[in-house]
Amino acid sequence: MVSKAPLARLVHGHRAWLAASAGLALAGGLAESVVLVVIVHAAVALSAGRVGSLEAGPVQIEGISVSTLLVVALAGTILRLVAALGVAWLTARLTADVQREMRVAVFNAYIDAEWAAQSREREGGLQQMIGVEIDRATGAVLTLTTGLAAACSLLMLIGAAFIVNLGAAVGLIVAVVALFFVLRPVTGLVRRHAMARSTEELGVAESLNELVRTAEEVRVHGVGEEEKR
Repeated sequence: MVSKAPLARLVHGHRAWLAASAGLALAGGLAESVVLVVIVHAAVALSAGRVGSLEAGPVQIEGISVSTLLVVALAGTILRLVAALGVAWLTARLTADVQREMRVAVFNAYIDAEWAAQSREREGGLQQMIGVEIDRATGAVLTLTTGLAAACSLLMLIGAAFIVNLGAAVGLIVAVVALFFVLRPVTGLVRRHAMARSTEELGVAESLNELVRTAEEVRVHGVGEEEKR
């Protein structure tokens, strides 16, 4: 089925879009890190009633006004917003292209198939595959792109955390790794249930289409009760 195809095959030929999305996510994560650090220093300066400073690892700048820090934070926020909008546009474009290509490929494969293969296809199977199954495959691509963007953003935040507070960064990494191993069996279970659900829904769609096609025969032969059972 289309939904079982590896993600690498689904996004083949669109790696440039993925790379661009990852690059924008990295830029957005860097901007977000700068905004967080600058706002903290601006808040400290305001509460202390003194001129601000910027200290983040090897970067140490003294005598910065609070207004300058706020301007830097505003610029970083705007950059973060622009990067997020760019990632969203690239994600939508990529998923739309993949969905269109899969639908065209499935339809063409059915037309080009031998009659022996076409005759084995139950009614409604092609419709289910082009509709629901490809929508699910597109959802997998959407999850991949959004997950990649989130991972890149998280990578930049962790890098900033290493610079600002090494202990907190190590704790964050340990927590993320622990969650990954804890949730891994759950993701495998979800995948198996999703495959079973896909198979069952395909059977339902095929049976319903065959029922509609044979509704006249069912009524003529009086086998409505048997069909309901």
